[in-house]
Amino acid sequence: MQEQQPVLGILSTDKENNYPWFIKVRLINDYTGLSLKKNIEQSCVLSHAALLNTDGEKGFNALNEEIQVKNEKISYEEKNHRLL
Repeated sequence: MQEQQPVLGILSTDKENNYPWFIKVRLINDYTGLSLKKNIEQSCVLSHAALLNTDGEKGFNALNEEIQVKNEKISYEEKNHRLL
């Protein structure tokens, strides 16, 4: 049986979180704060004005000094968004 490879997916949207701009996908070693921080810093331009919405994974809290982190899942159904 093969082991599963952890993957980090980054989706950039407009300020209202309605329209995607780009997506980046990276293979990562694990979901620790150090690994997530390193991979996001290598893939993105971080700014205190930006907001990082996560799936609730606590490792993303390692980025609190570089960017605003909101650790909760976004429910697009609650926001009346349609997924294509």
